[in-house]
Amino acid sequence: MKIVDVIPLAMSGESRQDVGASIAVNPNNPNEIVIAALTADPNGGPNAPVFVSTDGGDTWLAKNIVPGDGPTGTYGITVKYGRTSNELYAGIVKGNAPDQLAILRTINPVAAAVMAQMDSGGDVEQPYVAVGTVPGGPDAGKDRLYMGLNDLNATSQWGPALTSSIRQTMDALSPAPVFNSILLDRRPKTPGALQDLTPPRNGPQVRPAVHKDGTVYAVFYSWKTWADTGQGPALVTTDVVVVRDDNWGQSADPYGSLLDSGDGVAGQRVAMNVPLLFDGTLGFEQIGGDISIAVDPTNSSILYVAWTEWQQGSSGNQTVIWLQVRRSADRGQTWSNTGLSAVRNAKSPGLAINDKGQVGLIYQQLTGSGNNQRWETHLAFSQDAVQWSDTVLATVIATNYTPFYNFIGDYTNIMAVGNIFYGVFCAFNNPASKYFPQGVKFQRNHNYIGLFGVDNLTPVAPSIDPFFFETSFIPPAVKIPEQNVLGIVVIILFGIIGDGGGAYIDGSGHIHIIGPGDPGPVWEYLVSLAEYRLAAALNTRAGLEMQKLALQNVANLANAQIAQINGQLGEATSE
Repeated sequence: MKIVDVIPLAMSGESRQDVGASIAVNPNNPNEIVIAALTADPNGGPNAPVFVSTDGGDTWLAKNIVPGDGPTGTYGITVKYGRTSNELYAGIVKGNAPDQLAILRTINPVAAAVMAQMDSGGDVEQPYVAVGTVPGGPDAGKDRLYMGLNDLNATSQWGPALTSSIRQTMDALSPAPVFNSILLDRRPKTPGALQDLTPPRNGPQVRPAVHKDGTVYAVFYSWKTWADTGQGPALVTTDVVVVRDDNWGQSADPYGSLLDSGDGVAGQRVAMNVPLLFDGTLGFEQIGGDISIAVDPTNSSILYVAWTEWQQGSSGNQTVIWLQVRRSADRGQTWSNTGLSAVRNAKSPGLAINDKGQVGLIYQQLTGSGNNQRWETHLAFSQDAVQWSDTVLATVIATNYTPFYNFIGDYTNIMAVGNIFYGVFCAFNNPASKYFPQGVKFQRNHNYIGLFGVDNLTPVAPSIDPFFFETSFIPPAVKIPEQNVLGIVVIILFGIIGDGGGAYIDGSGHIHIIGPGDPGPVWEYLVSLAEYRLAAALNTRAGLEMQKLALQNVANLANAQIAQINGQLGEATSE
């Protein structure tokens, strides 16, 4: 595990709130990494910086190449590389022109040249970039860029201001790329249900994901009701919706490839009537929903989504946030719970899948109470979406250091190149080692008690910094049930095998059938019940999840068999 505070030595005196971090790793050269955050030029120049590493994240430099510097640098920025072009792309909300979009590119982020502007727009929220590169055919090598954003000026044939959008170009390397906007939400809004929102709108979060075979997904919050509390936050009811396009976003009906299994409208509703508290707070952190998506680079049918939702606590005014994770293996049509149960008071999820199909999830969780509250940054991995590892990268105080409203920001970010995961999170930068259980490297002047300016003498107040991390897959630690439990289950299994076949139990407690033929539904019931018996011996969250999954398998098998029998009864009656 490598963790590095990216603030360089030359900026040791800064004490700003550098949040909203995004990462781009060059697939052609993973030593070349760019991190962007809401960081202003410390010298007050016209261009905001990005942080650049050319040695795999060990050292970082600030390069002032982003036009539109303002009080926070930009008001939003995400970055990604093309797969083969070495081109770096960015989507920003300009810091000197709030709500104004700019889509940028550069072939050399290390150079002094300012990023070139490819496209612009107005009145947008949270531009979030994804890039795919065509692997073959007449368009081989073309970078196709997808900018998820909330376009507050949008109108469409499906109704007014269905604002979740993709702004895209099929050739981002062209001297003058042609962009078009696709509105994703086709479910009409009801102005009365959305009260004083004029015109009706969706949540600001739109996240795209692109596969090399041309499949493009996006996930967004489709707001349904809005109730102003009169005290700042609003109560929102929303659906979590995934859309898909099977031809690089340029199908005859763009992003209409995935029809909902309930109402038949384009966009599968992964979760319905999800509650949000918009513009509320959790431990001095602004909340209003967080969302993420990742597609398996080895199989475009497999994807994960994560989102957060709100629950009113028992005291009536307590805020409780739940992080949910779901998996689809059929191109977004159906969704199953993963082995990671809902995480309490967690936000800012980021998802990535590596070339082995292993999934990584980063999130930040508020723990403790009163003066002992902490923000913990967690990194979880799974090979099978059932068993998960969980590693704490940082555990820092959650105290309100003025002006640190929105204390750690709206984003974490994780991506994979090959089998390696790379990411960035923002955290309080007190350099004491107890705050970083996996270790950390600081470039800025410090003595692991406090921070110091460029002169290495003047004390510098703690603040929020972006932290880079790199790691390979961390396998879950599996607790094998006691031998007597295994023995009982094995006896049960082999006692019902009568066709010369057999079974074995893997290290995760799952039971596998060994030939010679299909043992049929009764066997499958018994296997699931045996797995339940094994899981009951695991006094852990993973054990409870395995119990739930085993019982759900029994229920699904029973329902399928009942339906089949009912069909046979119907045929028998008609005879």
